[in-house]
Amino acid sequence: MQEPPEDDLSLAAELVDRGKTLFELEKYTEAIAQFEQAQRLIFQHPFATQLSLGGEVQIWLANTYDVLGETQRAIAICQSILQHPDRQISKQANFLVSIFSALELKPVADVTSTLPNLANIDKSQLTKSYSSHNHSENLSKNAPKAAIAPIASSHPHNLKYFLIWASILIIMGTWGIWLYKFA
Repeated sequence: MQEPPEDDLSLAAELVDRGKTLFELEKYTEAIAQFEQAQRLIFQHPFATQLSLGGEVQIWLANTYDVLGETQRAIAICQSILQHPDRQISKQANFLVSIFSALELKPVADVTSTLPNLANIDKSQLTKSYSSHNHSENLSKNAPKAAIAPIASSHPHNLKYFLIWASILIIMGTWGIWLYKFA
């Protein structure tokens, strides 16, 4: 005899939780097995397409497939739930489709830089201090010399903004007087 759908849904929720834990432990193939088993249980329910849990398990499946490099499969899963009745599920699916469909950026050798691993840094290096004076000297030595013209207070933009603010203050003052007299 088959279990009632409510028991299947509670078991599916447990399987989704296990799958999430496995995903966080980077055991992706095991996580997929849990998510797919949960999905089979959920889709036995008569209103499976309307359940938030059904959408949630598909979001997790899509993320897991993407991590394993099966991006097209992840996109297909997300596209299948773009019209999900739960607004949060459909928003997440739409967001993931755009992320998964984005062009993969390749590092450019001349432009990229390697960040140091600060976890293994020697404590003596942490106490080394740099003064802002020395830092600005180094920057100014390497920076190209450019003439920077000071902005005059009579610059047209400054005058324009002054006139705008003066107009706003006059209007507000007029309203204040009017409200005081007639309110």
